[in-house]
Amino acid sequence: MTTTMSAFPEEAKQMKAAGLKMPLMGCGGAVNREYANGYDLGIFCDKAPHTPLIAQKLVDGYDWKKVREEWDNIVGGN
Repeated sequence: MTTTMSAFPEEAKQMKAAGLKMPLMGCGGAVNREYANGYDLGIFCDKAPHTPLIAQKLVDGYDWKKVREEWDNIVGGN
């Protein structure tokens, strides 16, 4: 996983250059919240049950910045 982590920020950069604004969720054993929040579009998912909670907020119109701001409330502080 650590060998592919460097691809996340580059993917986000290319997505932004293409005009895409959808979040890029970083998750997995090697990824932590600080890392996922270290590049534009990046949001963090710590545990599988958090994914639908975060996805629902995106469907509700949240952008990646708002998900980051409200992450603790969205996932119940876990």
